[in-house]
Amino acid sequence: MNKNYYEILGVNQKASQEEIRAAYRKLARQYHPDLHQNSKEAEERFKEINEAYQTLIDPERRKKYDREIASFRTYSKSETENISDIFKNIFTNGRRGQTTNQTRTSSFQKGDDIEQKVEVSLQEAFLGTTRILQLQQESTCLECNGRGFRASRLCNTCRGKGTVDVNKRLEVHIPAGVTNGSRVKIPSKGNAREIGQEPGDLYLLISIRPDKSFQVEGRDIRTEVMVDIYTCIFGGEVPLATPDGKTLILTIPPRTQSGTVLRLAGKGLPTIGKSNTPPGDLLVRVLAKIPSNLSNEELELFRKLRDLDKGKRN
Repeated sequence: MNKNYYEILGVNQKASQEEIRAAYRKLARQYHPDLHQNSKEAEERFKEINEAYQTLIDPERRKKYDREIASFRTYSKSETENISDIFKNIFTNGRRGQTTNQTRTSSFQKGDDIEQKVEVSLQEAFLGTTRILQLQQESTCLECNGRGFRASRLCNTCRGKGTVDVNKRLEVHIPAGVTNGSRVKIPSKGNAREIGQEPGDLYLLISIRPDKSFQVEGRDIRTEVMVDIYTCIFGGEVPLATPDGKTLILTIPPRTQSGTVLRLAGKGLPTIGKSNTPPGDLLVRVLAKIPSNLSNEELELFRKLRDLDKGKRN
């Protein structure tokens, strides 16, 4: 075999794209012409490393190269075909002088996904919101087209990495119904390492800011309401603030004990989009409010109620 690109980069045939990229960067720095001026050997080694990288980093060219390796291994020593002709086919379409497009297949391989933590208020989780994010994304260096060098010299822009960090300002929409731990996908806003490569996706990792009035439990919401003892005894209606910033009228059944939890079905966090998952519930704990500054007449009435209650128990 004329050249084994895996051996040139010092990786095995099952190496990942990231391992190939890391090996290339290490060797490119080691044998860069700037570090070995007037060294023909270093220059040739540098070109060989780049040739290996350009083949193995491209998924389609790598598949074709691997197939040619497998075919070559089946040949006996008596075969007359020149191995150099085999490897010429890797870089041509079978016609002399027609080379494959080095960036053609990059678009079939997505770039890396990235994640960004986003905190929202409970009301924003109910209604949906937008955020302006400042993101640092990894993008292909346009000065060297992602190769890491220009005219056999280290690229001054990316310093041989082939990628640059780009600060971007991005407005994103967070849908109504997110919960703690929700992952909101923003398509094609991730990294793109190669020329022509489709960017990866951006994932927003959602957390709901603690609220002084409400406690989030999955899609259910817990809260408390103070109710005077007369309404607890005789029943009635009291206003209740809801997590979406509105107010509803809560019906208190007669003889409601302090600490009773009333469940309002479907008044918890909504679901995202057209999900079959039902919305959560709003769980309201009723707390009886003892009146203060009672008059002597009122105190006397409560004493009579106490004595009546003792009489029933005796």
